[in-house]
Amino acid sequence: MSKAPISEQELELATSSADGYVANISAVNRMAHEGKSFSGNERNCVFLNRGDAQFSTVSALSGWDMPDDSRGLALMDWDSDGRIDFWASNRNAPRLRFMHNQMKNTGNWLGIKLRGTSHNNRDAIGARVKVTLENGRLLIRSLKAGEGFASQSSKRLNFGLGDATEIRALSVTWPDGSTQSFPPPAINHYYQAIQENPTLQKLTFSPPQPEQTTSHQACNSSSAVRAPLRIPFPAPNLRFKDQNLNQFIEIKQLKKPLLVILWSQRCQNCRKEITSLIRSAKTIRDHLNLVFLCIDSELEDQNEASRLLKHLQSPWQSGVPNAATNSALAAIFNHTFPIIKDLPTPSSLLVSTNGNIVTLYNGAHSVDTFVHDAKQLAQTTGIAPDPKTNGRWLTTTQKINLLYIPRLLMEGDHLVDVADYVVRAHNQLLDHKEYPLLLTWIAEEYLKKNMNRHAAAFYKTASQTGFHNPVVLNNIAWQLATHHDPSFRNGKEALRCATRAVELSQYQEPGYLDTLAAAYAELGKFDQAIKIARQALPLAKKQANASLVQSLQKAVSLYANRQPMR
Repeated sequence: MSKAPISEQELELATSSADGYVANISAVNRMAHEGKSFSGNERNCVFLNRGDAQFSTVSALSGWDMPDDSRGLALMDWDSDGRIDFWASNRNAPRLRFMHNQMKNTGNWLGIKLRGTSHNNRDAIGARVKVTLENGRLLIRSLKAGEGFASQSSKRLNFGLGDATEIRALSVTWPDGSTQSFPPPAINHYYQAIQENPTLQKLTFSPPQPEQTTSHQACNSSSAVRAPLRIPFPAPNLRFKDQNLNQFIEIKQLKKPLLVILWSQRCQNCRKEITSLIRSAKTIRDHLNLVFLCIDSELEDQNEASRLLKHLQSPWQSGVPNAATNSALAAIFNHTFPIIKDLPTPSSLLVSTNGNIVTLYNGAHSVDTFVHDAKQLAQTTGIAPDPKTNGRWLTTTQKINLLYIPRLLMEGDHLVDVADYVVRAHNQLLDHKEYPLLLTWIAEEYLKKNMNRHAAAFYKTASQTGFHNPVVLNNIAWQLATHHDPSFRNGKEALRCATRAVELSQYQEPGYLDTLAAAYAELGKFDQAIKIARQALPLAKKQANASLVQSLQKAVSLYANRQPMR
């Protein structure tokens, strides 16, 4: 693991060197994203205290020798039977693992729960409990706040008594330093010791019961995953072909939640799920619209998929997604489940009427699951349905990087889809450093199509979000200063952007100075334009940029003749 820099010198080295902190932590994050092991797939180890100052490994015998990247370990008696169970947290999947102690003939035991006075340390952290057995052996446990790595074990203190059947004495040294003795308790029970209360209170616990599974949670496949999203995000528009006819679903105009099914005609689970959905069409159509998108690449498979849906008399749209739509949808699953390399089928997305993806599904699910989630959407105004999480958030949820979606849509040659997605996902894209460059690309594509009004709108947003990016500002300023359409040109805005770009580059980038000169010329300030262009010439020569030198010389000649750059 890389060490965080703690001085200015270390910070400079860390951010500049190829093997410094930034490079190392990036490599670590990449490993985590790919689901790789941080520990070389080293298996977990368990050691048994033999009671003679020696330990023996019982890793395989315990069942704990799994190749998890385990980190935190918390001990507790989960079912209150006196046998210590434990929870482990991992860097990779499964993120949380429970090990249930089911050993037999474990000996006798005693459990103590402490409570301090209201004016003192109520949790009694730091208290020490001494238990004296009938043979005089002394057992001591201290109550700790945190132990091991990022872990907190149960606050109940457990004592293994072995063959002992009686306890001679029990005392507690409280955090304030006072010591209190209690009457010897019976074995194999839990008790609560309350500071300044002379007697122990016997505790009873009911073993935890497994949660009952309802019909809407049932899946048709044991490997199926239903993932409600804590942070819903916009879905892309869908473009697909059905019988050689181009089809289009505009996400922002949905009247009902939309379930997008990605399937393969060779997948038996896909066929079963689709058959079940179509047979339940009357029930589903009151709550959902569906679209079946076949992701098979072979034409024969695509035709067979079409014949199957026709045979089942599907009432919903279907087809084969175009390359950009297919890539974007697959990438959404890969970013949510990064360890999954190939998109499993069937996979589905639930899209709310406001155009947000709220739930992802891997594997086949029941009709009840989809209908239940759609009903939940109707009650929660587009929030992810039924997250099954109690309690409250201690930190705000983080924004997610969605830039990959419009980038993939750019490959489809449907500018309107990219622009529409950017508008709907603006708040989620706003903090990404490359977002202004994407806005500039969209604006330039609109200019190529002579859609100047749309281009101006995206340039305006790009200049606002990219006011610290000289590349973005320079590109905007050049178009606003030199475009052939006078209705599009804006000399004042060009000057503002070009000036900012030059300032950010500390007047050392000749290309930005060239743009600034063009902005002055557009405003009719030709003397200032000539001065700036001449200032850029030696910098361009120093960079050995012959084409820019030639362009600057041409610009000086134009400005001398009182002509702006076009």
